[in-house]
Amino acid sequence: MSTATAAEAFAPITGDPGALRAAAATFTDHADTLSRTSSRLVGASTVAGWSGQAATAHGAMTLDTSGKASRAATACEATAHDLTVAARLLEQAQDRMRSLAVQADATDRDLSAAQGRSAMAAAVLDPAAAATADGDVQHATARLQHLRREAEGLRATCEADLRRCANLIDDSADHLRSITPPAPSAGTVDTDVPWWEQALSAAAAVASLPVLNTVHTWDVLTGVAEHYRDDPGELLDLLAHSSELLGGMTLMLGGGALFLGGVGADITGVGAVVGVPANAAGAAVAVGGAGITAAGGAGLAGDFSTLDRSLKDRQADPGWQGRPGNNDGSTPATPAGGRPYDPKIADDVPPWGTKDPKTRGTLVTGDGTRRVVQDRASGIDPTVEAIARPRPGMNGRLKTHVEAQAAAEMRASGTREATLYINRLPCTGAKGGCEDFLPRMVPKGSKLTVYGPDGYARVVVGEG
Repeated sequence: MSTATAAEAFAPITGDPGALRAAAATFTDHADTLSRTSSRLVGASTVAGWSGQAATAHGAMTLDTSGKASRAATACEATAHDLTVAARLLEQAQDRMRSLAVQADATDRDLSAAQGRSAMAAAVLDPAAAATADGDVQHATARLQHLRREAEGLRATCEADLRRCANLIDDSADHLRSITPPAPSAGTVDTDVPWWEQALSAAAAVASLPVLNTVHTWDVLTGVAEHYRDDPGELLDLLAHSSELLGGMTLMLGGGALFLGGVGADITGVGAVVGVPANAAGAAVAVGGAGITAAGGAGLAGDFSTLDRSLKDRQADPGWQGRPGNNDGSTPATPAGGRPYDPKIADDVPPWGTKDPKTRGTLVTGDGTRRVVQDRASGIDPTVEAIARPRPGMNGRLKTHVEAQAAAEMRASGTREATLYINRLPCTGAKGGCEDFLPRMVPKGSKLTVYGPDGYARVVVGEG
């Protein structure tokens, strides 16, 4: 057996049992939190003195979410158990593979020696010695084949077990995402009145009632509402990917609040062996207070009312879509009039979805200066705001995208020519996306060369 063959057949099984155990502990914490939340939501499903359409909607949604939280807890418990078992099996498999590699190396030396004795016996015409040496060759060959089969079976079993864990993680993610349902259908809620506004108005009317607890998260809720009001498509894109982190999502439950803060488990032990991205959705769930003041609830109701309409508009425009690309490794060709493609700069841009679903990029100005740009999580750069306002038809969400950030940098610095490397294709849509609005974003007369995944290349001459 050659050194190359041995290295391939008995290569160490990669993966980190410690990472799997840490992930198991995370899922155990999630399960405990979800179980407690499920019980608390049952008690919060009715509010003394509150009746009517919004109260019915609140009760239906709270009980429904309680059941989903309970099922998510069960899924997280199962995932934690299997991750613990997988960590132990991975550790054992790694130890056994190391032992097999040592045995294979010794057997390979025995085989080489036997082959040498066989050749020497044949050269001196010693049939007896040749027969003995040939027997040793056959024995060593059979031994190596046995060791190789065991190594192959060990690797296959280990990878299958870790793939199963990855599937369990996805299953837990599905349950966790189910905690973010649409507006409730129970009762006779007037569909012409935004759900959020109706529920919050009713909650404000009974603000003096001591329900749930006194923990307030309105500042957090308002920030999330403001961000997703401008960019609701990002929220829906986030929920569409089971292997992405579920973070920053907030639900108002009538008079209560369910705050989901994403806590991801990066299962490096799975990804290293199987090659499957296994960032698991996490959930730190806490029930917020219902005793809001009428004044405090009014602005928030408006925020969520706008968010509700924006989400409906987003769902009604199926043509708009973020386009992650397939990362097929194709190298873009330099477009006519564009700046040359630099693979080193492109490689420095993290692939989309590795840690979060944000679009990221690197802007290179004419003098070679580089600046990292990404979708903004909250707040709008004043320069970007100035770009968007005078251009009717540009959806508010586009102001937060990487393309707008790059254009803002060009405008602020007076750059006349730049190159943008992005990890996601510019969005499109029936009402226009970045692909359509790029010329209006870029300063008039300036030139921006854009390179993206799947060989995407484009030169944009500014009209803004």
